[in-house]
Amino acid sequence: MPEEENKIRETLEKLPKTKETTQLETAKEVEPKPAENKNQVKIPVSVEAATVPEAPANQEPEVENKEITVKEIEKILSNGLTDAFKSMDPEQQAEFKKAGEVMAIEIQTSITQGKLNSEELLKKISAWLKNVPDVNETFISQESKIKVDKILDLAE
Repeated sequence: MPEEENKIRETLEKLPKTKETTQLETAKEVEPKPAENKNQVKIPVSVEAATVPEAPANQEPEVENKEITVKEIEKILSNGLTDAFKSMDPEQQAEFKKAGEVMAIEIQTSITQGKLNSEELLKKISAWLKNVPDVNETFISQESKIKVDKILDLAE
């Protein structure tokens, strides 16, 4: 048991000194109750031990800055379009891919500037999906809404 006491003391000594820990070191120790059992350890306790040091008021909590990449946006945009993309001829594929890449860059720029508008995003994605051959309006509408929702979730 003395080993545990020593480990605790060593750990406490390694902690950075704060106003509270300095007060703790200088505080008078309160005599503990006598051990009723020989397995119990007598550890001096001070009144100050119950106080927990607080973070300085001017220190703001760290916020993780999540960087949204163009690749993440492209992945959302291309999700579920593999068969439709394969059905296009190579020229259509190149145009469709280029338009999607440009749109992904525009979306990423809007997100980083804080100017993302869901209605404009829906219009852009719908217009882009209209370039897919042999798809109906219902498909375009549903896929556009799904992609907008995923991009908005990513942006939050």
